[in-house]
Amino acid sequence: ALAHLAADERFRSQLSGWGALRPLCHSLDPARALDPRARAVALSAVANVSFVEPAALLEAGAAPRLCALLGESEPHLLRMALTAIVNLSADPAAVPHHCIADMLAAGAPAAAVRLLDYFDLEIRT
Repeated sequence: ALAHLAADERFRSQLSGWGALRPLCHSLDPARALDPRARAVALSAVANVSFVEPAALLEAGAAPRLCALLGESEPHLLRMALTAIVNLSADPAAVPHHCIADMLAAGAPAAAVRLLDYFDLEIRT
């Protein structure tokens, strides 16, 4: 249900006020979301919210979980994770230092380098 609300521009910016972002971010962890479809739905919601509330997602712990998804083999999941990361880091001055450290610890630089050889041109660029 949250993914449907996140897809609707009328409700997207309200999810943080409802306390939904932290549980959504936790659902990106494969140990918590054993069903791959549930993880994909949570990722879709996070990617949609990243367009309007990047700071709230950073505060909810999205950064390291999204960086961990850069190792995904499914192109649609990888594309959503990259979209969210780009949106979260669009204003580098607004990214808290602890989030940068979390992204580095999650292996974001090495994953980004690996993606330069990815088979999908859209993801490589």
